[in-house]
Amino acid sequence: MPKSCCAVGCANRGGGRSDRCFRIPAESTYPEQCRQWIAAIRRKNRVPDDNSWLRSDHFIGGDCSKDELCPPYVPQTFSHTRTPVKRKLERTLEAYERQAKM
Repeated sequence: MPKSCCAVGCANRGGGRSDRCFRIPAESTYPEQCRQWIAAIRRKNRVPDDNSWLRSDHFIGGDCSKDELCPPYVPQTFSHTRTPVKRKLERTLEAYERQAKM
């Protein structure tokens, strides 16, 4: 069954071969990451919970990370994110990956 993305303005539903969906981190297990994800999502009428999902489109590089130093630790690309900011985030991820290879 397709999962609905809880991001504001995202009408996409996961379930395609290239789509990946990530569950909101559980507050009991990852309290800081959960708090940061909820702040990034910016829902006013509904607070996402650990049964909510986000599509891979909302993460720089299309994947999430449990490493708090990695840019995709928190979803950052939404309809309210300006294009220059997205480009800067992509460069930050590239720099992080280069550093990790050393």
